[in-house]
Amino acid sequence: MARLLVHVAFLCWCLLTPLLGQNPVSVHYTVDDGLPSNEVYDAYEDAEGNIWFATDHGVSRFDGYTFQNYDREDGLACNTIFEFAEDSDGRVWMRGFDGSLSYLQNGKIHPYWHNDLLKAQLKGGFLSKFECGAGYRL
Repeated sequence: MARLLVHVAFLCWCLLTPLLGQNPVSVHYTVDDGLPSNEVYDAYEDAEGNIWFATDHGVSRFDGYTFQNYDREDGLACNTIFEFAEDSDGRVWMRGFDGSLSYLQNGKIHPYWHNDLLKAQLKGGFLSKFECGAGYRL
């Protein structure tokens, strides 16, 4: 009987021990870690594995170790960015609060060359959603 009890105890230990390491991991990043703002509207993972964050003070690229922040001085058409989308050419597009678009190409952010026409079409409204469909060129 004692031998059976030892076997049952050993079996329980073998089955339950691996479960102790199954706690999910989460990290909470803030401006103290390098984000430009604690207000994040969207997150996007690019083809290189970088995580991009859209905030009310520009965008931030996180490589897993450090944050690189971008704003109007770095080419954004608007500092408040709500959403990311990627087109078939690999450009990452960013939708601004004011209806403007910016895109990332070859490591540099550029304002969309037709933002003035886009804003004129919106007539004071704003672009609520955009998508980069397959084969569609902005």
